[in-house]
Amino acid sequence: YENFSDFGGTLNGKIAARFRVNDAFALRGAVSTGFHAPTPGQSNVSTIITTFDGTTGLQVEEGLFPVSNPDVVAAGGTALTEETSLNISAGFSADIGDYITLTADVYKIEVDDRIYRTG
Repeated sequence: YENFSDFGGTLNGKIAARFRVNDAFALRGAVSTGFHAPTPGQSNVSTIITTFDGTTGLQVEEGLFPVSNPDVVAAGGTALTEETSLNISAGFSADIGDYITLTADVYKIEVDDRIYRTG
């Protein structure tokens, strides 16, 4: 359990299992959850430059704007929320000789409310 002053608490975990089919072959799998809170820098970033529009010749502001910026509010921007994830993996291992082991794994990671830069 983790408690974040800005985003509340979260309970994350992992469960994993391994099944030995025989002396040379095993199956394995795991399921886990994850949580990532945005940093203060991501929540309050502000990098703004003023350039001239090539078509109109007017000054325009470009960059990364904080959610408190009136233009961001007018465009429907909201405060960042935490990312959450569900991770699923499965695989096998096979001993195919005295000194060789073959392993293969597949995985799927679903991320909700991903924090990323747009534009």
